[in-house]
Amino acid sequence: MVNTYKYQQSNGSIKKSDIVFLRVIKTPYWVNAPSAICEDLPIGALTWTDKDYLKYDENGLYTIDPGCSIVIENNQFGINFEPSCFEVLHTSTQKIKK
Repeated sequence: MVNTYKYQQSNGSIKKSDIVFLRVIKTPYWVNAPSAICEDLPIGALTWTDKDYLKYDENGLYTIDPGCSIVIENNQFGINFEPSCFEVLHTSTQKIKK
């Protein structure tokens, strides 16, 4: 099955440099509510979040804080997602400048 999901572009309220891309690694659901799933985001879909929802590791790479929720694509779904449903896609532009 081909993944046809296309993430929503930033509406300009979030600068392109503040966007961190994520991959869906398991069916996304509302944080602390595993039965409240989001069927619009298939496993393997690419999405994004504002860097402010992430932290970074000792190498300056963004990482997901397992104790926080993830809000994606300017909160277009109206859901605070469970962070374990996503992985950060590291790119050369996503390394924190120290």
